[in-house]
Amino acid sequence: MKLKTICLLLVLIMVVSLVAVSCGKEPEPGNTSADNTSATQENSKPAETESSAEETSQALVPGLDPSGLNLNGKTFKILAMNNNQLYQVEQIIGYYRPEGNEELEDDPVKTEIQNRNNKIFDEYGITIEVEAFGGYDTFVTKIKNDFMDPDVDYQAFCGGANFLAPLTIEGYTLDFYGMGDDSYLRLDEEWWDPVTQGQMSIGGHLFMINGDLLLTDDENTKCMFFNKDIVENHFGQSDAFAKHPYQLVRDNEWTLDIMYEMMKEAAVDNDNGKMDYNGEDIWGLVGVSFDTYMLVMGSGLAQVKKDKDDLPVFAMRDEANKNAFFKVNEMVADKDRTLFVEDYFRWDDAEGKVVTEQFFNGKALFMTGSIATINGDKLRNADIHYGILPMPKYNKEQENYSSTVNPYHFGILCIPAWVTQDQIPEITFTLEAMAYLSRQDVTREYYDKTLKLKRFQDDDDSSEILDVIFRNRLVDISVIFNWADCIQYYNILRKQGSDSIESFLQGKEGQFNSEMENTINNLNQINE
Repeated sequence: MKLKTICLLLVLIMVVSLVAVSCGKEPEPGNTSADNTSATQENSKPAETESSAEETSQALVPGLDPSGLNLNGKTFKILAMNNNQLYQVEQIIGYYRPEGNEELEDDPVKTEIQNRNNKIFDEYGITIEVEAFGGYDTFVTKIKNDFMDPDVDYQAFCGGANFLAPLTIEGYTLDFYGMGDDSYLRLDEEWWDPVTQGQMSIGGHLFMINGDLLLTDDENTKCMFFNKDIVENHFGQSDAFAKHPYQLVRDNEWTLDIMYEMMKEAAVDNDNGKMDYNGEDIWGLVGVSFDTYMLVMGSGLAQVKKDKDDLPVFAMRDEANKNAFFKVNEMVADKDRTLFVEDYFRWDDAEGKVVTEQFFNGKALFMTGSIATINGDKLRNADIHYGILPMPKYNKEQENYSSTVNPYHFGILCIPAWVTQDQIPEITFTLEAMAYLSRQDVTREYYDKTLKLKRFQDDDDSSEILDVIFRNRLVDISVIFNWADCIQYYNILRKQGSDSIESFLQGKEGQFNSEMENTINNLNQINE
């Protein structure tokens, strides 16, 4: 009995030992921790079933399903207009090293763009590349020459809207609204800026898009800069300076009238009895003649309006548009307070920069500019305290502030017409992923950190104003296509005087409407 009991105990001990081993955390033979590390290094992603891979992809870009697309190993290339402006090429790939330039300045925005592309490669296997091509006319010519070239390997191109718009009329681009179910683009989402898209469409056709994928549309949004020191010197001394400009914006009182009153009080002849463009005088406003157009757009009135069929209609002869010009012209024609380059130099004279430098030197209250000015060396190195404002309203009754864009360099993206129908899903899938991920990370770095925190350090007010500017952006399709050279209309009117506005516009309206109708007809024929 004793022997039998001992045997039973031994058996129980062996069973318990086996259970303990099987339930423990000891690795199986041949699967040591070193083996696990090696496997992870060789394959950073665990093996996935089709459903789990789809879930992971949707987590990267919610709602974007890659199933049915053969994306792995594909290269997506964008042709970028390289005109040496910030982010023109870098917005596609992040860091860009031109030939002969081996130095790369560390830039967190470019790093986020590069990270965006890395995520797309890691998740979908798509490599994003850029081809940079210089010049404006030569860029457009290249696209036309590439139309019949079977070896062209870029699937989209981007650049300044005014330069690329003619390509849409001539049939070199695809209609984003005409791609149907083959397109993965969700143009009504915030990362594609649906408000701007609505302003750039014509008759239900859209050939140019913009959004968080691009930074050059933001860089070329117009704004107003002001000298804080001059404001402080006058603050509280008159009705014009009873409120700080930031508070005027908040109270919906930042108008053309109050701006002009501030200019009148700030402008001072400090030396020889007359206002000089390069002396010691203090100016109310410095800029260029084209700022007349920018200020009129601040009234929220483009040179065209849209009818019920999404077609543009000439609007410059409307009373509201003419009244806005009258008010702006009174201010910019006052050469004792307003200093524009063209009053002393040709618009393209390099010496004319002495005019706008009066602001950087602390000798002007206001200067019109673009968001790009914030990132430029002149303002960053200027020994002044500055703030930013939207363009002033026409009056307090105007519902929203309105800041337009520089039509020459306002960044847009197109898909070339040689792209075949079977390529559209892969192209639009990639663009959608780039735009969405840009919204998540690139825009946050560019807008919230670089513009707000770095450029306006310790200035929460200017950060708030940036939101107002971007929330109320106006894209005037007339100057994008520049029908009958309408981009110069307000420049010419400023020079001729406000009394000539009705006769001038009557003389221009016929040619304007003719060229606009040709654009509409061409776009309709392309889509038949």
